[in-house]
Amino acid sequence: MGTPTNNQWIFQQQIISSRGALFTAAIYSSIPGTTRTGQQIDVSVEVCGPESRCPAGQAAPAPATGTGVPATGTGAPAPGASAAGEMQAGALIDARLTADPPGHVDSTAVVTQPVIAKTDYADWQWTVHADRPGSFRLRISLTPVQAATSTPLMPATVVSQTITVTNPGKSSGQGTLDRLKSAWRGVAAIVGGVAALAGAVGAVIAVLVGIRSLRSPQRPEDANADEGTEPRRRDRRKAGEKSGRGSG
Repeated sequence: MGTPTNNQWIFQQQIISSRGALFTAAIYSSIPGTTRTGQQIDVSVEVCGPESRCPAGQAAPAPATGTGVPATGTGAPAPGASAAGEMQAGALIDARLTADPPGHVDSTAVVTQPVIAKTDYADWQWTVHADRPGSFRLRISLTPVQAATSTPLMPATVVSQTITVTNPGKSSGQGTLDRLKSAWRGVAAIVGGVAALAGAVGAVIAVLVGIRSLRSPQRPEDANADEGTEPRRRDRRKAGEKSGRGSG
């Protein structure tokens, strides 16, 4: 039986052969965990061959299980960078940032860069612009791909982190104070509305009383009663005077 020559078999052999040339490389990332609305953050990642002198790897300590950390890696991590794991390199590396940020992301680097030899390294940078508060997950996918076809040689290695965006000058205490002020303004508005309503009702009652007074003239019998009161008083005075003279 001869060697298969169909396209699928050829493709498989190419991928298997390419995978055999891969080696373990170190990943370093710089991803701030917090930012404020209206500001931007710079995100970067480096893939470093085990014999490279990449800037991030020069000062980073070698992890106990690491096989792809540069031999020169001793001391403290480089400023802003930290070890983020390992991946298979020895090929073109495709780096993409995916996220659902409260804003937008700008890339300032070529998407696909070579880390072919163990002395190679590559770096990528992105700028994240935040325009509203909240938390979102940022993911950087690093994939070794075949040069001719851009076919992934290995599954992507993902570096992820949650970024929290806050409002500047809005502490929890300030937020509580703002809520209390808002509540007090609502109460004051209700009290003012009740007072205004009471005043309006009082004015209406006063008007109704005045109208009723105007519509209620003195009855004729009341007027006659008033007219007869004074003669009766004079008659009583005269009777008293006569009675006084008679007794004298």
